[in-house]
Amino acid sequence: MRFINVYVQRLTYGGPEEGGWWYDHNEPISSKRFTSNRKAKKYWKQKVAFTGNLNSCLPPYSSVRGGKQWVVFFEEHPAIRSKREYYC
Repeated sequence: MRFINVYVQRLTYGGPEEGGWWYDHNEPISSKRFTSNRKAKKYWKQKVAFTGNLNSCLPPYSSVRGGKQWVVFFEEHPAIRSKREYYC
């Protein structure tokens, strides 16, 4: 079983250790399940084109003015929110 998951990915400040560090935080937007790889790939291409248009209206991902982008993943599980990362 395959899932096409759409996320808004934000560049998130992790903490001041070693001069400061950042990580990718994924917020799920949608998830669709497929049993056929052919149908999944077709849907994935449509979503990639759509999110590419959305991203063209946003500041660059690494920008201090927002730091977000739409991303599409081909995964084995439904969309899940990424957890807060910590410095070890």
